[in-house]
Amino acid sequence: MSKAATWVVVVKDGLARVFEEPLFAGALRELPALRVSERSIGRLAAGIMEGAGRGAFDRLVVLASAASLKRLRGGLTAPVAYRIELADAHVTDCEGPQAIRMRLRKLRAQTRVDA
Repeated sequence: MSKAATWVVVVKDGLARVFEEPLFAGALRELPALRVSERSIGRLAAGIMEGAGRGAFDRLVVLASAASLKRLRGGLTAPVAYRIELADAHVTDCEGPQAIRMRLRKLRAQTRVDA
């Protein structure tokens, strides 16, 4: 059963990190077990697949370059890749959980306006 959470993948400066965002408010929480170097995106994809298998999240948000996003998607099955809610290549302002949360708000607001 799903926790109705979103996992936020941030790939920046050679490091890939995953944060969990609860559905009903709450702070982003980093999942240290999924912190890997950018070169280990395949290992990150395996960790995401494992999390999807146990229902740890409903949606994914990926803040990474187009190349990193492509590599990550390549390591996911179609049903898990389909969970990607948002993807954005502008990760310059994603230094910590609060900055990531603000970036998510902006992206979601833009998505609602564009829809």
